[in-house]
Amino acid sequence: MKITDVHSFLVHPGAGKNLCFVKLDTDEGIQGWGECYTQSDRDLQIVAHVEQMKRYLIGRDPANIKHFTQMAYDDIAGRRGAMDFYCALSGLEQAMWDITGKSLGAPVHKLLGGACRSKIRVYANGWSDGAKTPEALADKASQVIEMGFTALKFDPIPGPWRTYVSKDVERQTVDNVRAVRQAVGPDIDILVEMHRRLAPMHATRIARSIEEYQPFWYEEPVLAENVDALAAVKREVNIPVVTGEELYTKFEFREILEKQAADILNPDVCNVGGILELKEIAAMAEPYFVVISPHNYNSTTIGLAATLQCSTCIPNFLITEYFVNLESFGEAIAVNPFKVVDGYISVPDGPGLGLELDEQALGQYPYQPFPARSLRQYFEEGPRFPKQMAPTLPDSIYLIRLIHTAVRHPQTNGKLERAFRDDMKDFYRQYDEWHLEPCAVTCATTCTIATKYAYLFMSQTLTTEPRIAHFSLHEPFSG
Repeated sequence: MKITDVHSFLVHPGAGKNLCFVKLDTDEGIQGWGECYTQSDRDLQIVAHVEQMKRYLIGRDPANIKHFTQMAYDDIAGRRGAMDFYCALSGLEQAMWDITGKSLGAPVHKLLGGACRSKIRVYANGWSDGAKTPEALADKASQVIEMGFTALKFDPIPGPWRTYVSKDVERQTVDNVRAVRQAVGPDIDILVEMHRRLAPMHATRIARSIEEYQPFWYEEPVLAENVDALAAVKREVNIPVVTGEELYTKFEFREILEKQAADILNPDVCNVGGILELKEIAAMAEPYFVVISPHNYNSTTIGLAATLQCSTCIPNFLITEYFVNLESFGEAIAVNPFKVVDGYISVPDGPGLGLELDEQALGQYPYQPFPARSLRQYFEEGPRFPKQMAPTLPDSIYLIRLIHTAVRHPQTNGKLERAFRDDMKDFYRQYDEWHLEPCAVTCATTCTIATKYAYLFMSQTLTTEPRIAHFSLHEPFSG
């Protein structure tokens, strides 16, 4: 059997991120599906990698899976791996397994040593979008439990991902974990996600503060690239530590295991190198008493199918991920969608991956870019104005009126009043452009205007020239 063509499908599910599927055709009419991991603003690049690998995959026997993945790393990538390359390779590898299983009339897990379990436990993710307060998180968590899940994961840290955070951010994080625990009760597993954003000092303090709420795990407290820092955090906290979703191939997991830097590994079958690579990493982890919980920020179709096929033959498997916000999309494009029952999914026993996609349905979700994200400018970094310190609207109005009275002083000849009116127009324009919290804009701009016109007023009414040389509303006040 030979591969005759490679197709990629970059689709817009309407939530989360764009998804990338690949399909391989063969000269015997057997087709295989795979899924490549994608990331916001990095989806087209992954399709480009698929198109480049396509030239070297056509004409090969789809059963020679290991040789192709090794050759791709050695010869196509020149032994220079990267996320985009491994995402593309992982999807193609899955499709080769799908074809091989179908040609033999067997599910993929039968070709990997057979099943160790008949169903796979999953935890819910993708449910907390838009929940900005402890109360909102608690309400959404309760809804997830009503759907039948017995475990759920969320990121409790407010604001953008930054290495160093304020004590207020730490307190809000603890409040969010507390609210979810109180909402779901003691028997539901809550999985806390840190997204590798924190410095060890913050990660350790937060972990110690939430230990009383008994999280199931503490995921990626710090970047995995600094293995010693990760191991140090693991030693200091009493919650199982997870890492692995941004590590690729078994080579990048070696040091994690040797330094005992994690209790749980969460490689993703759609970016780690594929099904066989995930299974080999699990085998490496087993003698270190480290369990495997595959990451799965992919669709609830092909990526999940590949995860299920591999997970069932891993002795040290723990739990895997299920994105509820992508569920309806998966049901629309899958011929035989998976069902979550009491927090578990049955292992498919059909040939190959055990799930097929409807190409016609896929065509109804053409690629389109998500709107550009609102990312901070340099002047928006640093401490924010705490709400309790922000002036009330009447306070700000009073100060503005006070300034207005001053600039109308007869000695200014009306020049300051005209300038003041222009600056107030800038105030309202920059309110939108800076994307700051309303209280911060009000406080910052009022302080800037007050300082500017105090200087100008003194310079025109006093005989001694003030020493301050320049003020501008075009840079936010940060003091």
